[in-house]
Amino acid sequence: LEETFLADALTTYRNYEFYSESEESHLKKSYEFSIIEALVNEDGAEGLYHENKLVGCVKRAHDIDTNLSSHVIFENLVVKASGILAFKNLIARNNIDPTTIDYVIECSEEACGDMNQRGGGNFAKAIAEAAGAINATGSDLRGFCAAPTHSLITAASLVKAGTYKNVVIVAGGASAKLGMNGKDHVKKGFPILEDTLGAFALLISQNDGVSPVINTDFVGRHTVGTGSSPQAVITSLVIEPLERAGLKITDVDKYSVEMQNPDVTKPAGAGDVPEGNY
Repeated sequence: LEETFLADALTTYRNYEFYSESEESHLKKSYEFSIIEALVNEDGAEGLYHENKLVGCVKRAHDIDTNLSSHVIFENLVVKASGILAFKNLIARNNIDPTTIDYVIECSEEACGDMNQRGGGNFAKAIAEAAGAINATGSDLRGFCAAPTHSLITAASLVKAGTYKNVVIVAGGASAKLGMNGKDHVKKGFPILEDTLGAFALLISQNDGVSPVINTDFVGRHTVGTGSSPQAVITSLVIEPLERAGLKITDVDKYSVEMQNPDVTKPAGAGDVPEGNY
């Protein structure tokens, strides 16, 4: 990171409720602009830009391994960093002792690894380490944008079984996804409407008598044989488990059905997804 930018970033970071001096010691080293510029122009580094100014770069981690190119390492660091911020917000805002967390599931739309195990890496433990969850183990769970739901069911099942008491689900933002709809926005004369990374973290633990309860008795599943039409998907995910529970659709007060933002998806040609599902 460039000297002035790092100094400004640290000034901002000190205002966060989860800031610690020990962390700042990892961020002391900065570089002159000329060094960063040379790395980007001559050595294949991926530039980091803030307000259209070059403020840093990510270097490649290997000379020939495409899985460790500067671009891939940049995407990996984006997921890791945003996931850490979400994790830290979770524990700071809810007064959670990070040392009481037993297991971490990371469920973003990225993967890390190298040529010997592409996608076989572990964001979960890397994020846990940075967030101070020193007694936790963990792993990454993948399933496109449905991975958080798979993770929620898995975490609830682990807690209900008594395998772990406290499980954190975390996902960093995938920078590659920001370009997915952006191409069509630009093509149609819109500004790029999807320009912000999202990240989240949840704690799933034993019933405290206050928080919402996850019922694992009747879980909806989009099975391999379900098919892909909206009606088939909703039947499999919603109607089938409700029938097993002896309930009708109208017995449930609220549904959340793939809550994509239509302001983003309509100009990109994907329609109003929540309305279609409802």
